[in-house]
Amino acid sequence: MNIFMSYGHDDMATAQAIVDHLEGHGKKCWIAPRDVVVSYAYDIIEAISKCDIFILVLSKTSATSKHVLNEVEAVYRFYSQNSATIIPFKVDDAPLTGEMFYYLQRIQHINAYAAPFDVALSELERKINLLIKEEPAPAPAAPGAQQAAPVAAGMSEETEVRLVNRYYDVDDRYENKRLKTEAEILYPIEKGVYDKMLAGLSGLNALIVSTMYAPGVMNKVNRPEMANIIGLCYNQKACLAANYDYENDHVKFYHQDAEDPELEDKLEQYMEERGVKGFDFVDITMGFLDWEKPFRVIKTIAHFLNPGAQIYVRDVDDSVCFAFPDEKEYFKHLFRLYKLDPLSGYRSSGRRVYSYLKKIGAKKVVLEYAGVNTADLEYRDVERMCFSYCGFVPNDFAICVREHPENEEYKKALEWCNEHYDDLEESFLDEDFIFNSGYFIYSAKFKD
Repeated sequence: MNIFMSYGHDDMATAQAIVDHLEGHGKKCWIAPRDVVVSYAYDIIEAISKCDIFILVLSKTSATSKHVLNEVEAVYRFYSQNSATIIPFKVDDAPLTGEMFYYLQRIQHINAYAAPFDVALSELERKINLLIKEEPAPAPAAPGAQQAAPVAAGMSEETEVRLVNRYYDVDDRYENKRLKTEAEILYPIEKGVYDKMLAGLSGLNALIVSTMYAPGVMNKVNRPEMANIIGLCYNQKACLAANYDYENDHVKFYHQDAEDPELEDKLEQYMEERGVKGFDFVDITMGFLDWEKPFRVIKTIAHFLNPGAQIYVRDVDDSVCFAFPDEKEYFKHLFRLYKLDPLSGYRSSGRRVYSYLKKIGAKKVVLEYAGVNTADLEYRDVERMCFSYCGFVPNDFAICVREHPENEEYKKALEWCNEHYDDLEESFLDEDFIFNSGYFIYSAKFKD
């Protein structure tokens, strides 16, 4: 039985007292900041999506807290999947605000302000014990999460196949840490490109087309030059987490797959809601490698570009990867595994971005970077580059084996990672070793 504790800042002591009481009676609770590992937004949304009981410390301050309201909205989003029970624990007699009234009007409260606190705690525990006896059915898979696609029978590791990749989910803490690391390593490079593209501009309307790890992309996009930002997330929990951290009068994320056939109509709706007539700037971070038909996506986006609009693209193409020295051929084998990994996307997409952008009318397309190498990185960043560009492989194949235990290629790949990945990482950190990653960065400008 997973119990989530929601509270406003002023009610932290009360929330902790509830947790101490429940855990003292053998019940495990999730409470921030104690149980935050990756980030507040991502870990909170993950915990809410899995909770069976959502305890809300309801007070005058929590009823007006943006973060608490986001948590209540999130548990309602996942209600049909998890059958979560919401228990408001009301600690004062303040009336509910409009939005809280909408969510809580028909839910029975525990009026902790009208009785001794220990009596209210006992009533809360009694309710939870009754729920535990009901033995709710296991929750289904998280929305948006997809199983790994098996490698087709007889497919060569040299075969290039474009697969739709919608694996990413905030539940994968390892992948969240990797994306955070990737964003931190590349930020100085990406910021330099952004600075050049946005010099002298202001009042821009921006579109983020493919949002997974929102803090990484918002570090780039959330700048003074931007007047409005609309973000698209194909994963519902990633969208909720992004709005938890960033939604305001100028920023809004929408649960939207960029390859939805109705993308054009949906974008029109989002733009009308936000008062945006057209986009001056578009960020596509690691989108092309995940799309089955990328031209269709960017052709649709092109319909909404203002004159003089610019597009920023970061993607990957392993054709520029090299590792030297590699006497034991650890990296040569790793590069082969990239092509076998069904969760890593189409890793030859970077080279194709130029032609796609030209086809939709870009006046000038510049390949800003074709590979980012370790030659000028400090030791700590070299270690982080290894995690960023190599570390997804063992994690992906562990997932593949869990989902497809009959697949011998996946099992062999995971066995190789278990046996050799530590040695590969050690080689990566040798003083005389150089690694060139496949990160591609483009800038494009359209006619004024």
